[in-house]
Amino acid sequence: MGKKRENEDSVESNIPLKKEVSEFNGTVFKAMLKEPATVMRGLETFVSTAKKLPCSDLYDVVEGYIKISMECAEIFKLLEREKHVETEMMLIFESLEMILLRTASDLSHFSMVGNAIVKKIVSSHVKLLQGSFQSENHRFVRQCLSLLSALVSQGQEAARDVLSNIHVNKALSGLAKRRDKRGRPDVRMAYIQFVLSFLVSGDNATVGQLLEIKELLPEILSTGVKEDRMSIVNLILSTLKTRVVINKGISKTQKVRFFTPVVLANIASLYKWKGIEDATTDDDRMVDDSEHAGQSVIRELVHSFLLDICCSRKHGISFHDASFGTAGRAGNIVLLQFLVGQKQATEDELVTELVVNVLKATPDMLARYFQETQYSYTPRLKSAWQDNVKLLKKIYEAQPEISTVFQTREVLPLPRLLSMIMVVSLPPVCNKAFFTQGLTFANTGVQLTTLSMMNFILKRANKNMNYLLDKSEWHSADGYTLEMMGDLVLQYREILSKILPDMTSIVSKWQSLSKKEKTDGDEKKTKTEGVAEQTTNKTKCPLLRQPSKLLKGIVSEKGMREEVPPVLQYQILQLALDLPASKFSWFRIQDVDTESSSGEKSVLYLLLKMFVSSSSSHLKSSTRLLVLKVLKDSGVFEYTWTELELWLDQLAKVEASQQEAVIQFLERVLVKLVCNSYTYTDKVASLVQEAAYLQANLSIQEGDAASIPISHIDDVLDMLDVIMEGNEGEMEELGPSLSEDLIIQTFPFSVVVPAALEARNKLPADKGVVHEYLSAVLSDVLHCQREPLPLCLALLQYDKELVSTEPSAPPHPSIIHLHQYYSKWLPQQSREELFKSSEHHSKGSSTPISFSALMESAYSQGPNALLEDAFRKNINSGKPWHVPQRHRNRPSEDLMGILHDLVSKLQGFQESAHSEPAAAENSQEGSDLFLEINQLSTAEANKEQVLVSVLGSIFKHPCLQQWFLALELAALPPHTLNPVRLKHMCAQLNDDILTLLKTCSPTLSDLGGSSVVAIWRR
Repeated sequence: MGKKRENEDSVESNIPLKKEVSEFNGTVFKAMLKEPATVMRGLETFVSTAKKLPCSDLYDVVEGYIKISMECAEIFKLLEREKHVETEMMLIFESLEMILLRTASDLSHFSMVGNAIVKKIVSSHVKLLQGSFQSENHRFVRQCLSLLSALVSQGQEAARDVLSNIHVNKALSGLAKRRDKRGRPDVRMAYIQFVLSFLVSGDNATVGQLLEIKELLPEILSTGVKEDRMSIVNLILSTLKTRVVINKGISKTQKVRFFTPVVLANIASLYKWKGIEDATTDDDRMVDDSEHAGQSVIRELVHSFLLDICCSRKHGISFHDASFGTAGRAGNIVLLQFLVGQKQATEDELVTELVVNVLKATPDMLARYFQETQYSYTPRLKSAWQDNVKLLKKIYEAQPEISTVFQTREVLPLPRLLSMIMVVSLPPVCNKAFFTQGLTFANTGVQLTTLSMMNFILKRANKNMNYLLDKSEWHSADGYTLEMMGDLVLQYREILSKILPDMTSIVSKWQSLSKKEKTDGDEKKTKTEGVAEQTTNKTKCPLLRQPSKLLKGIVSEKGMREEVPPVLQYQILQLALDLPASKFSWFRIQDVDTESSSGEKSVLYLLLKMFVSSSSSHLKSSTRLLVLKVLKDSGVFEYTWTELELWLDQLAKVEASQQEAVIQFLERVLVKLVCNSYTYTDKVASLVQEAAYLQANLSIQEGDAASIPISHIDDVLDMLDVIMEGNEGEMEELGPSLSEDLIIQTFPFSVVVPAALEARNKLPADKGVVHEYLSAVLSDVLHCQREPLPLCLALLQYDKELVSTEPSAPPHPSIIHLHQYYSKWLPQQSREELFKSSEHHSKGSSTPISFSALMESAYSQGPNALLEDAFRKNINSGKPWHVPQRHRNRPSEDLMGILHDLVSKLQGFQESAHSEPAAAENSQEGSDLFLEINQLSTAEANKEQVLVSVLGSIFKHPCLQQWFLALELAALPPHTLNPVRLKHMCAQLNDDILTLLKTCSPTLSDLGGSSVVAIWRR
């Protein structure tokens, strides 16, 4: 009996030993992976156990396995099978993920194992992973993304390897749209975690590379981020803030390129977040309103984020403009476009606060914001107008005090100083029309709001004037005196007096409002008058149905119809000019004659055809005006419509036999542009912004960090070739007016340029005439640039695209020639040799046949070419041009001499104005039919416009304005001259500019253009 009991005890003592032998460990797992029958069970057990680790009560099977199989060869062998089952692959990927998560955390001493797994997957199994993204099994796709996130978590090198080897395509970016409608963990969530893992684990170079990929982070933000879970939104914003916004390793340029207006708008959509609240909040204020607690948290998060990125100069994307926008710098365009797009600024308190704070931090955007905003400030009986005025007042209440204007070390001229003061004290929309219409509006509420705004402006102005007249501020000030401030106050008052109604009418209106009782009679009368006016307009509509058919009656695809009398053609064109552009379907395909074999053509095509085929100068001129009117009224060319004349001028120069190809090209570009202008508008804005940053960086490198000029390239050619521009009437504006300098800086060239270059890169090889036409136009546009850098960057960008799309095919010689020329205008750091220089020698060696071509050739050869005898010989051989024969030893002297000679020649054009009309009248048959045209007055008006335009371009050019008396005023632009050369050049330029002023002032005074030289009266 004793032995039996002993045997039983021994059996019981052996039970724990059997459990130890059967315990799941690394060796057992490795053995199970080698047997096909136990692979699935082994993977499932490994994953379920690994999810509980680390745990003190469990054997660490992960550590045990990687100790005996550091390369995880058994697991990778399973991936090398020819056929893959999703359930098995999911377990394999999950097993690798468990190992990677441990080697990135508590088992970091086994980091070499994690890195080996990364390199193995990146080199051999990336295609398998990416191919799995197309699976309809959401759980499997999520597991693939989780594995990729685990790979990235291994460190900076792993993040760099994964990002470099992953193929970003529509299948990958499309994962951002795979959302679970029931709010469960979905593919989008895993995708967001994968993309953000690069920001968390990658170094600054990897983060910068990720920001450049538009299909990753921007795709996440543009695919319904406002419907994501609270935790996901918090993760996105906090990661972007810590790894991008406040990361010193990410440059402001990189931030600006990533945080585009579209990206910022998508982030701002979180103000209307409506996702799932899956996180708790500790804010006691939200206990009473638990239903909206999550929404309030998200709104505060996004508000804080946008304030940091939009307002902070240290971490954000805003640039400081010490001139408050008066220097004509086209800065902060991204912020401007973002703010203009915020339609809820008058309805949402946080959006209002955002707009107010951004404009407070960047007051240089004030004028442009109110010019481009959708809010109307024309007084009207609507609550929306009242809300707009409230927003306006909040914006200017937050503007900095006037004392900040004087914080710059530079002593500014009084006109410039006054302009800066007006920026922060007088809203551009509060003009005389605003106050006059508001006070005379037949509604007491509108009148009181107008008076309230007037009171606000006058109080702020009074405070500013008291500061300017404070003797203690200017007693020991450097550069400014009390007398100067007195003059400034007088000019300040004069500007205010021009925009405000007279005092009598203001007092009278106030007295009437205080006595009058509100009646409905005036309001009813106003409504009745409005209805009557609409009825009158409607009676005219039946007469103008389908007016586009009128044009088809006088022109066909072959040109002008010979059977139609010229006088009828002219009258139809005049009717089209008088009608609103909206009456015509300019850019839609119209019916054409059945005998035409070329298909349907738009009315714009017919107009262009009419323009080039008109034999009558009167018809050609009217057609030209109509084309310009059509394009200008489309809204795409509001500030750049004068450039369109260059495109038409070069079109008229194309040989008749080759005009068809050019017309078709130009018509396709314009139609596409008008129908989809936003893409190209963004491209132009991006190029202007990029040029501004490039100039700013160059200026900082030159040691001029105190005042960063954006537009200081000595571009004499745009002074000379601006005679190609014609001003067909003054620009009518309903809102506040933009200065000419600001327009030139913000819109240096039209959106036709990028659209045409994009179309050019897709042209077949047999379209040489189109290449020549486009190069000629772009040369003219370049010569009309006050600041050529944005246009040159655009040309360089599209030339790069051309080379990348057709690396083996040689480009057309005109493209090579233009590239070689505009590259001279680029800074040395930005130049790239895209084409072999030998390819254009034959064209470059020919003698220029025009003055513009001669100047272009001289500039391409370098400044010393202006001093060579060959240059003087060539320029003097062209009859009206002549260079003075006195000896010159500096290119700047030669250029000023050429300018002076040009002005003299243009002034001489007036002497021949009376002889040309008679000759034109004799050469034009049937001119007596065009009784409405006064040839003499038109010719003289055109010559006067050209003269005033050229003189304005010369005297408004920043190069002359900045160098004139620069040494005497101690306000020198950036330069590399030694003191002796600087003194000599300043003296020479002062003398030459004074000579120009003495020569031109009488002429400008006679032509009513004295304002052109007003700024020179210092």
